[in-house]
Amino acid sequence: LSPADYAFPDIETRWYARDVKSLAELDILLSFSLIRAAGDLMNGRANPKNVDTHTLIDRRSFTEFEALNSLLRPGAYLAAGLESFEPQHPEYKKLSQALEALLRMKAGGGWPMMKMGAILKPGVSHSDVPLFRQRMVELGHLPSYELSNGSTMYDSALFEAAKAFQANHKLKPDGLIGPRGYAVLNIPVETRIDQLRATLEKWRWLPRDLGQRYMIVNLAQQELRVIEYNRTMLAMRTINGKLLRPTPVMVDTMTGVATSRAPSQ
Repeated sequence: LSPADYAFPDIETRWYARDVKSLAELDILLSFSLIRAAGDLMNGRANPKNVDTHTLIDRRSFTEFEALNSLLRPGAYLAAGLESFEPQHPEYKKLSQALEALLRMKAGGGWPMMKMGAILKPGVSHSDVPLFRQRMVELGHLPSYELSNGSTMYDSALFEAAKAFQANHKLKPDGLIGPRGYAVLNIPVETRIDQLRATLEKWRWLPRDLGQRYMIVNLAQQELRVIEYNRTMLAMRTINGKLLRPTPVMVDTMTGVATSRAPSQ
């Protein structure tokens, strides 16, 4: 969330003024900001239909005032309490952790760009290999102890990590890193941060409780998953719509499944 959306400059001005009028205005500003922050964490900052005309989801109104008031009682921990308004889905938590890691990386100067050289494949020795190994560790496709490996040889561990990286980015998972692989690796960290923030916002649009059994379609990955008790019981490929007939973004209750069979020969 952006601090600018929650009247921080106005709050600070009145906090330090301390006269009666400023304190009265401070009380109103603090209440407004707290309600807005809790609402944005729970239901998202934007109205989904204002973002995408093909989104069939309505933004919920914030009504959890009793829970919000409980955070202001003596002994309550406000920061942890506000986090409880966020989606509690495991996927959301993983995305939040990934965003924190990217923000730290950005603060450290981001990741260096890889210069396209030879195609990286098993048995090839190249100066880009150590940097590629570092990126695979950063992306979670290799264990951290691989950072101590200073070899320029593209080994079997890198080959398997490369295939996982390619599959995750909808590239052919052949383990060979060529122009398309380099292009994905060189996407700036700032762009990845924006993508994660947008995805976190979309998760806030979803119902707070998806139930013990639900199906979720990831349009970016073109994948459908059936979840039961936090375990993936079924996964299959999906086909997205076209530019003129895009796949809608929606939430609904499924009551049945219609199947079709090929006509008998």
